[in-house]
Amino acid sequence: MSQLLLPAAGGSGRVAVNEILLRTQGLPNVIREGNTQMIDSIIQSGKGEGMQGMDDALHEQLGAGRITPRDAYMKARDKARFEALIPD
Repeated sequence: MSQLLLPAAGGSGRVAVNEILLRTQGLPNVIREGNTQMIDSIIQSGKGEGMQGMDDALHEQLGAGRITPRDAYMKARDKARFEALIPD
């Protein structure tokens, strides 16, 4: 699990945004071989088992109005996914 604490959209407090990676059969080999770019694929294919990518978690919190578009953009790995959501 990886966690970011972002300022709440209302200005009071923080919002936890979590990335969740569960152990799979192939995960140790991916890590051992240094093939870390495959971790995103493992998370995407493991959504049904409870895995969650950070960008998906950011998008969920943004959609719920808990964080601002700018904060989501600043922490996102896929900037293009959030860029259009930032007001001019």
